[in-house]
Amino acid sequence: MASSRSSPDGRAERLPRWVRAEPTVVTAATLHGVESFDTVLTDSTPC
Repeated sequence: MASSRSSPDGRAERLPRWVRAEPTVVTAATLHGVESFDTVLTDSTPC
């Protein structure tokens, strides 16, 4: 599963990353859908 780190797809890499990096969430949200991520952020954001 180490290859998932440099995976060209970036899916497996984004999931664990957006949990720790908020800036990455913004990028992922724009790519996958702000509406979908907005709900996840509101439920997972510690702020």
